[in-house]
Amino acid sequence: MRLLPLLALAAALAGCSLFDSSTPADEPEGGEGGAVRPDDKAAELFREGRVPRFDFELSDSAWTWLNEHAADEEYVPALLRVDSAEVGTVGLRYKGSYGSLFNCVQGGKIVCERMSFKVDFDRYDSTLRLHGLKKLNLHSLRGDGSLLRDRVSYRLYREMGVHAPRAQHAFVSINGGPAGLYGMIENVDGRFAKSRWKDVDGGEGNLYKEVWPRGTNATFFENGLKTNEGASVQGMLDFSAALLRADRDLDRALLEEYVDVGRALDYLVVDVAIDNVDGYRTFYCGGRPNRVEDCSPHNFFWYERGDGRFELIPWDLNATFFVRTWLGDYPEWNDTAVSCAKPVRTGDNVFWHSACDPWFRLLRRTAAPEYRRAVERLLDGPLAPGAIEGWIDSWAGEIAADVERDTLHSVHSWRSAVDELKAVVALQRWKMERRLEGVPPAVPYVHPARTNGFDFDPLFAPIVAAAGASAESELRASVDAESPIAGEGSLRLEWTYRNTLGGDGKPVPWGSWGGWTMEWTSPAEADLRGARAIAFDYRASDLRNFNVDILSSRYKDGVYRYWGRTFSVTPGGPQPQYLPLDSASLRYAWTGAPYTAEGDGHPPLDSILAHVTGLYLYPSQVGLGATGVYPEGKSDEGWIEIDELRVIYGD
Repeated sequence: MRLLPLLALAAALAGCSLFDSSTPADEPEGGEGGAVRPDDKAAELFREGRVPRFDFELSDSAWTWLNEHAADEEYVPALLRVDSAEVGTVGLRYKGSYGSLFNCVQGGKIVCERMSFKVDFDRYDSTLRLHGLKKLNLHSLRGDGSLLRDRVSYRLYREMGVHAPRAQHAFVSINGGPAGLYGMIENVDGRFAKSRWKDVDGGEGNLYKEVWPRGTNATFFENGLKTNEGASVQGMLDFSAALLRADRDLDRALLEEYVDVGRALDYLVVDVAIDNVDGYRTFYCGGRPNRVEDCSPHNFFWYERGDGRFELIPWDLNATFFVRTWLGDYPEWNDTAVSCAKPVRTGDNVFWHSACDPWFRLLRRTAAPEYRRAVERLLDGPLAPGAIEGWIDSWAGEIAADVERDTLHSVHSWRSAVDELKAVVALQRWKMERRLEGVPPAVPYVHPARTNGFDFDPLFAPIVAAAGASAESELRASVDAESPIAGEGSLRLEWTYRNTLGGDGKPVPWGSWGGWTMEWTSPAEADLRGARAIAFDYRASDLRNFNVDILSSRYKDGVYRYWGRTFSVTPGGPQPQYLPLDSASLRYAWTGAPYTAEGDGHPPLDSILAHVTGLYLYPSQVGLGATGVYPEGKSDEGWIEIDELRVIYGD
């Protein structure tokens, strides 16, 4: 059954002159308070329509020391030029948290291809500023093939009236060599507060980082202060106590003494819409938690205004607009069926649902009508069809030339990731529409206990079959609704494999790869030890081998070779395909590979089949020479359509 017509993805955003620091007049307005567009000196730096150049010059000893002490987050001096104009000597260090910094430094050595930087302009000269800024963040954008998720997410908050940092791109060079394209993110500090709340209290209020309003431990809140160090935190203590009382007594008026509920809801609807699973709705736990109070969210700030009210500020938005997140099917913040008796475990993560926290519970019970109106404003405003897609097209045009200069990114892969981001934006809009209708926004992923036709809206195809490929190759998933094999739609997988180029510009032998991940929707794992086969109908473009691999939570981390089946496809069709799952029929890794499951550290096949999480599909490439390289100017293109996919159990 068709769920929804395909959303329009066109509607370009009108541009502005390179020398015009004003905001385009046709940008959508935000929440009830209007969009946030700070008018300060820094507006010039974050002006759209250009990509600033940051050139750092460091001594050999400073650069060596910085790389040998990357995880220490200590500054070294660097001479900075921006757009060829000398700024002065600034402090430069690596920055990040668990995933973006500490995981990138092992045994004292940097193991990631790119790291984020923080720039401190007044580190060595207390008067030095860049467009009024004291500090600036240059984010590596690792894990974001589109290079745009940060920028879209921060903009969406601002359009809904939330005081979020501004974001742009910058091209960075170090000692004359290109370091690449970075995300330029405004720092949240005292200057930030003054630029946002200058008309309220001069921006002199307390700024807290990643402290949730709970408890009576003043030291906990003092450690979170980012401005006014040593100041009283009594306001935050009072807020914490009032929140507990308001939740207990359903006292909305008491909550309003400490927060503007309308602003809080504008923040919340954006956080939900961008699927920010690493933000303030995820309460991570450590040790052996006994209650939600033992767990804490992160990636946010609180600003305490002079009138005693608190406002949230988002931070670190790289984990947004994902096809699927590491938390799986995370329950809705207002899900009344969530059990608060114990935490939830997904992989290595232990967390408590936000629905169990007093803040979210109180909003659910006292502000449901306002939340619905905030969702409507979002859907009618910045999340309207074509709005964000217009931003994406405009910004992609800005950075395209620099993506070509950046050796870490392939233009082909980047453009595919940009298209995927637009598909995910359309999906997130559909989810918000479903929430407005009071219907759970469930995506029709593949299910191991039913026959899977692909009779859904085309916007789901890149989600159901998530593509991943080497730098120069392109993979696409779509729905053929014009001439499906069965029902109203068939899943169509298309590929173009090209040589992957190394740093010397030469093709990398056997460096071209790519496939589609199809994970189960629910349950997350299925026991296929009693299954006889995987079956489906297909038609294909040409004669070649095709592969269906078994995904499992029991594979050893970091080893991307699986058990599966290889079969021959012939052009035309449709044709039925039956792939037995017995141990004699399954092969390990790809045909001819010299690997063994035991040698790779995988558990026995029986354990793999007991915990299957989905399927991985990919064609065997055609046209590679004996050296694993395509002849110059050649590539491998083709397609396959699949329908009626099912697991066959029993006799």
